[in-house]
Amino acid sequence: MRLWHLFVLVAATAIVMTLWKGTIGRIGVIVFFFGLIEVILAVSAVMALFQTIGHFGAARTPGDSLMALIATGVVLVGGSSLMWLVALVGVQVFQLAVPVP
Repeated sequence: MRLWHLFVLVAATAIVMTLWKGTIGRIGVIVFFFGLIEVILAVSAVMALFQTIGHFGAARTPGDSLMALIATGVVLVGGSSLMWLVALVGVQVFQLAVPVP
């Protein structure tokens, strides 16, 4: 870790802590971080889906095709389940962070 990495980390932490003071800033921080996690999961799931679909073209036997089909199903179900889980956790954090009048 170089010195400028430390400066950026301290500056980012200071910005997040400053935003966290107000209700609107708190909402923005929560939405940003959970949105970033959703984007990372979506891109990873699509990349894995392209790999599994590519295995159909490389399949030599019916067993290989079946394995590619199963892998595609696992990627689709697993990726969408993880994204739903992160979204629901984000909603729970949002509800805990925002005071109800």
